[in-house]
Amino acid sequence: MEETHIKSDCEEAKEIQIKSDFEEQEEIQVNPDCEEADDEFSDITLRPFDRSDVDDFMVWAKDEKVSKFCTWEPHISKEETMNYIIDYVLPHPWYRAICLKNRPIGAITVRPNQGNYSCRAELGYVLAYNYWGKGVMTRAVKMAETAIFTEWPHLQRLEALVDVDNSGSQRVLEKAGFQREGVLRKYRIQKGKAIDMVMFSFLCTDSVAHYYMNRVGVPSHMTLLRFAAWENYLTTLVLEG
Repeated sequence: MEETHIKSDCEEAKEIQIKSDFEEQEEIQVNPDCEEADDEFSDITLRPFDRSDVDDFMVWAKDEKVSKFCTWEPHISKEETMNYIIDYVLPHPWYRAICLKNRPIGAITVRPNQGNYSCRAELGYVLAYNYWGKGVMTRAVKMAETAIFTEWPHLQRLEALVDVDNSGSQRVLEKAGFQREGVLRKYRIQKGKAIDMVMFSFLCTDSVAHYYMNRVGVPSHMTLLRFAAWENYLTTLVLEG
């Protein structure tokens, strides 16, 4: 599919003011999710978290298999998870629950930057182990791509950092249209060890429309249309699941 172009909205970025607490945010990653989405997961939605989600949040937060490639250690109590939701999740500028029938089965976040770096933001995600390998995370990332570039019109670049050994998460990003830019050697300390990270990026001028066009049966020649003309339609489709 040809690269599409959006004009001034992405070029004329205005700085956004975000609390400095989020500058040190850890990104979260998911493990293998390399299959196409099952029909039963075709209607997942994204929504903000609330305190009542604590039990669902704990399902993945306490799982050692899920936290293997993450910077955080498994949660050990409901109180710890509730405090995390109150102190970190709820104030976060873009922290969404990945929901199946409105119950969270994972999370996806976008961390903004300030000043001269406000043109880019960092993607992170996590998914409960029982839903790995079903295409859920790939679908959620595609939905987030459409939503974030609409909600934050100043944004030009969405990037993601993945452990070099986390091949499943790398595949998720590739299937969602991200480009692999290269390996950052000994880039971050994770669980006491300096590790290599792979950088991926998706620009506001890259196309996410092909996935939704195929989903609703739009003829292939429509892929030549400018993405801007589809922006409102795609956002509505995402919000409606």
